[in-house]
Amino acid sequence: MNNPVTMTADLTGLNHSMSELVAVLGKDSQELVRVESGQMAWRIAQQFGPKTASGGTKRIEKDIRRHLTIKPVRENIKSIHQGTGDIKWLYAGHDFVAGIQRENDMKSAAAAEAMRVYYKEKAKAPVNAWSKVGTRGKQNVMISNRVRVSRAAFAEVLRAIKANVGQAKASFAFTTAKTTNKRIPTWISRHFPTSARGKALFTDGTKTGSMPFVEFGSRAKGVESNPRMIAAIQSGVNQTVAILRTKVEKLLNGYAYDFKTGAVFRPKSNTFERN
Repeated sequence: MNNPVTMTADLTGLNHSMSELVAVLGKDSQELVRVESGQMAWRIAQQFGPKTASGGTKRIEKDIRRHLTIKPVRENIKSIHQGTGDIKWLYAGHDFVAGIQRENDMKSAAAAEAMRVYYKEKAKAPVNAWSKVGTRGKQNVMISNRVRVSRAAFAEVLRAIKANVGQAKASFAFTTAKTTNKRIPTWISRHFPTSARGKALFTDGTKTGSMPFVEFGSRAKGVESNPRMIAAIQSGVNQTVAILRTKVEKLLNGYAYDFKTGAVFRPKSNTFERN
């Protein structure tokens, strides 16, 4: 197995364990490489992003709210009382008066502009939603630190970003789909027709030459540079090394190997062990 994107991962133990498995089985090394590559790709995929589609959606909405807001939905400060300076005053109560930087009040922005603003704000250090900047009599003077957009624009930004949930997983799971018959959740597999928007890398080298290989990886953001993502890939590799070694031990003790799934099982009971 090779991986063009995770060159910092240590594959020494993986290649050795794979060679041992091939030697123990003594046949069908091409299909063996395909199946085990697909299984490893799936283990790596599980290290990325949310565990579920709903979890990913919740995390995305929470992140968007760190940068965009629709509040206040209702304004009770109107016309000249909103002021003419850098701050636009929007809402007041018994013990507060709230405003926003005029440049951040973008309720008339279209969804595309709101999306651009979201990514621009996302690059900045996170801050609290509101800052207290003083008092006015008994009222606390509060300034919003979010960009205010319309409800419709906010919903469209959320919808567009939700469509990407599972894409990083899919960039690796694409290999799993190509090499195994594993059932992959729809929220991940929906990205396969576009190869996860071109992020999935897959080369099947098991049909040519005497040294079969599968080369896979991902162009997802951070795969090469983010330490956490690199560590996640290495974790998937390490898991595979441990599993391959266990498979070798079991095969030496009379287990059989399923070339469709990579599972090992007891021939008499036909009990599979899903590794």
